[in-house]
Amino acid sequence: MLASIRKFVYDRRRGLALTAGIAGSVYLAGRYVLARLEEIRDKVMQDRAARDNLRRRFVKNQEDIAFTVLALLPPLGTHVLEAMDVERLTLDLKNLSSSRSSSAPLLDVPIPASTNLDDDARSEASSSAVGDTAQSWVDQFNSQSTASLGVEQQDVGSSTVQLNIPQHSSNSSGNVESASGDSPRSTDLSMSGSMLSEQSEASSVSSSSTTARSKADLWRDVKITTFARTLTIAYSTTLLTLLTHIQLSLLGRHKYVASVRALDRESQAVFGAASSAMLFDFTLPQSQQEQEDKDNEEEDEPELTEEIERRYLTLSWWLLNEGWREVASRVRGAVESVFDPVSLKTQLSIDDLALLIRAVRSRIETHDNFLPALFPPTQSDLARVLGASTTFATSTSSSEALLHDLLSETRTRLASADFTLVLRAALEASAEGTLLASLERDLFQPETGEDAEHQLQSAFGPPLGSSSRRRTVRLASLLPGIARWAHGALGGYPNELVDAVAGLHEVEVFSAIVYSAYDDELVAGA
Repeated sequence: MLASIRKFVYDRRRGLALTAGIAGSVYLAGRYVLARLEEIRDKVMQDRAARDNLRRRFVKNQEDIAFTVLALLPPLGTHVLEAMDVERLTLDLKNLSSSRSSSAPLLDVPIPASTNLDDDARSEASSSAVGDTAQSWVDQFNSQSTASLGVEQQDVGSSTVQLNIPQHSSNSSGNVESASGDSPRSTDLSMSGSMLSEQSEASSVSSSSTTARSKADLWRDVKITTFARTLTIAYSTTLLTLLTHIQLSLLGRHKYVASVRALDRESQAVFGAASSAMLFDFTLPQSQQEQEDKDNEEEDEPELTEEIERRYLTLSWWLLNEGWREVASRVRGAVESVFDPVSLKTQLSIDDLALLIRAVRSRIETHDNFLPALFPPTQSDLARVLGASTTFATSTSSSEALLHDLLSETRTRLASADFTLVLRAALEASAEGTLLASLERDLFQPETGEDAEHQLQSAFGPPLGSSSRRRTVRLASLLPGIARWAHGALGGYPNELVDAVAGLHEVEVFSAIVYSAYDDELVAGA
């Protein structure tokens, strides 16, 4: 029996060996294919999880940017409102009008034509004839000016009588005394009365001219400062939002890369141990030198510590305390060149105001270089900004290198052509879109009688053969509403200005580019 089996196997040994080899190959191939499929499935799941994690981190980063900008707006608003105090100017103008109405000049002397006053000053110094019913501080000042001029006219009549009485008495006494032979005394009294009248007339002319000129200067300051403050807030808030987008995107990217590296090290360790156990049932011993090299590599990787993060975020201190002054200087010069020729009595529509603001923007954005306002221009300024937040122990060399890399990339991003394109789109949305939409909603609404006609034109368009009429408002009546918008833009929550900039597609794409530029870091850390 056994001999027959042995003979059977011996005679068919080649076939059996071939069959066993084929079966073993199929088994090993099956195991390999299953392992590869499992690996591909795990890789697909890891990629999907990584994309979801990256998307979730990016969305969270965008939310952190919005909250960070809202937290940084109060100090910026404090500096801007204190430096461009429109309310103080309006109070000075009101006090000047009150003091003018309470004073009683002796003579009503008109302002001479030789004084350097424009139409705005002359109209504000004289009685206001504009029948505007808007209850604003502009109309209050006009009514106060009208009342003050009425008081002056009444006082002029009484003061004239008082001056005529002494002159009449002296003339009478002069006639009597001249008849008795005392004519020199009469001449002295007449001359002194004439000199007193001339001095009173000269002082009245000087006081009226000085008051009118100072009032004209105050009105000009109110007009220029109101528009300059509003546009300074729009520009500074936009720049602060974009700077915060760059900063938090860089920090979020470093944190994401650090988490990916840690996960990769863990997965490599687990996969290496599992592969060795499955194929060879033992692990190859790792040399001591390789382990030391791996430990040194992990130690040399810069770690984003809380100290580095806090020092890097202090970079926004420059814009909040120093850089906004550069923006305000450029804005004020452009506002003066555009709005100086515009009279306070000019009737403006929302389209006219948009053209004026667009002209101001064209002068401000001539060079498109806001880098001195966003980044300290000198090393001493940079050291002063970063030193303000040093509250921890002395940083290591790797930490300092990481901080230097963050600052260098921030400056590169701010000076790039992509940032210039995004800044233009953001200023278009803030300085024109949000500002003009808010002013049109608050200041250019149709009156009660025009509401029905406005609704019909909105639904069906203007009638044939007629152009669409837009409501016009006097420039002086627009100033209070523009001044109120500045306070809402700095302290409102939710903030429509910040939301308009952060919600732009260009800003979101730019943040995604900065956030996802981690290829170089991964290659450097490999």
